[in-house]
Amino acid sequence: MNDPRITNHSVIAVVLHDETRIWNVDSEDKEFIVVSKTEFENRHVREAQHHGGHETSKSDPAYFKNVAEALDDAREVLLLGHGTGKANTMVAFREHVDSHNSGLAAKIVGQQNADLPALTEGQIRKLGHDWFVAHRKGAAGH
Repeated sequence: MNDPRITNHSVIAVVLHDETRIWNVDSEDKEFIVVSKTEFENRHVREAQHHGGHETSKSDPAYFKNVAEALDDAREVLLLGHGTGKANTMVAFREHVDSHNSGLAAKIVGQQNADLPALTEGQIRKLGHDWFVAHRKGAAGH
């Protein structure tokens, strides 16, 4: 993707089911990059299908590939997600990256769950910024 807002910067990536928002935490710029699913799925899933594991929302390799390409040039990445277990798209994305993109996997320095629907964009950026400040202090202490 080669976006100057990402290339060689620390970024936070909020990985959600339908889109990923990416912020450069090294910048005061509040603008973010959005990577959206290219094909929207049919969200109607019968309860029996859901319990049987037949829903299509568990992962989306094409979407994950696009997110990974957007993050490839970052120096380091903090993933933020929402939900638990199989409902957390961030976890599924991380598993995808670990299996398919070892270069990016090495740049992912952390992942964190947050109540994303309850947070403003400013609070999300601050959460990521504060995480990186603490991470850098910890790295300097070793």
